[in-house]
Amino acid sequence: MCLSWGSQAWADDAPAINALIAAQSPTGGVVSLAAGTYDIASPIVLASRVRLQGAGVGATILHRDVGFTGAQVAFS
Repeated sequence: MCLSWGSQAWADDAPAINALIAAQSPTGGVVSLAAGTYDIASPIVLASRVRLQGAGVGATILHRDVGFTGAQVAFS
């Protein structure tokens, strides 16, 4: 199964990305991020057998929010 997400302006995109990742578990799959910049103010937690895929180098950007000091991507 493949689920897609497009960034929402001025929001922490991590909760929506994490919801898509959770929807892929436990069987696994691909979460596709459309081209754009995604503001990350909380960790993205990747589940086993779930792949996070962007639109290409320089096309999909994970931007760490200024106040966020944790890991952008964690593994469960």
